[in-house]
Amino acid sequence: MSTIPDQCKWPTIPLRYVCELSPSVAFKGFEEDDELTFLPMDRIKSGYFIPNTDKFSKYASSYNVFEDGDIVLAKVTPCFKNGNIAIAENLEGAKGFGSSELFVIRPTRVERKFLFYYLQSSTFKQEGEASMTGAGGLKRVSPDLLRQHHLPLPAQENQRLIANYLP
Repeated sequence: MSTIPDQCKWPTIPLRYVCELSPSVAFKGFEEDDELTFLPMDRIKSGYFIPNTDKFSKYASSYNVFEDGDIVLAKVTPCFKNGNIAIAENLEGAKGFGSSELFVIRPTRVERKFLFYYLQSSTFKQEGEASMTGAGGLKRVSPDLLRQHHLPLPAQENQRLIANYLP
């Protein structure tokens, strides 16, 4: 059995130190009739989202908000298990709102695509599934998972190389 030499191991860091979880979004300058991206859960797929818009006036505090570049990740079964995650890009009005059953993650000190791919890894998914609470088909990933989970963090250039290598 081989072991990985210490110099080949990546340091780990809690996710909360390299990204904002449920970040705030400023909606200054929007009118009630302005169209923004609206993503109900069924519009978020494995690695992408199906564009959809709705009027800004329909935005309510029960929705999660995001902006261009944020990662949206399903937190409820079976969507989490199916890998429903996307990078919010090319949003109408550069901002959006969607299901309350989404985690919104804004990378700050980690490469966006690297984190996006990591959140789809079997390691992360297994921990997410183990953290789920609730009854039957309405189990949810614990928000503590995101705050406490330790992300393996190679150097920034290695993050880019890895993310660019993956499809």
